[in-house]
Amino acid sequence: MNSTLQALSNTEGLTKYFLKEFKYDPHDSTKKLTNEYYKVLTHLWDKKKKKGSYAPKDFKEVLSQENSLFEGIQANDSKDLINFLLER
Repeated sequence: MNSTLQALSNTEGLTKYFLKEFKYDPHDSTKKLTNEYYKVLTHLWDKKKKKGSYAPKDFKEVLSQENSLFEGIQANDSKDLINFLLER
C-alpha cells in the first residue's frame, strides 16, 4: 500500500488537484476514501505537517471498509489498489 500511495502522490496532476482544488468535507459520507487520501497527501506534501514519519492508518481502515480485498495485514497487489482507487 505504501508504495502505491507514494506513486500516486507523485502523479503531479492528481496531487495538485487534491491539494489545491479538492473540497475536504469530513461530514460527507460519500467522500470517506477521498477525504482520507487528501489527508495522506497533506501529510506527505504540506511542510507544516511534515514532522517525522506518517502511517496512513485511517486511510487503510476506510479502504478496508470499502473493499474487503484490503482487509487485514496481508500484502496486496499494488495494481489492484491503483485500479480500485482510480476507478473511484
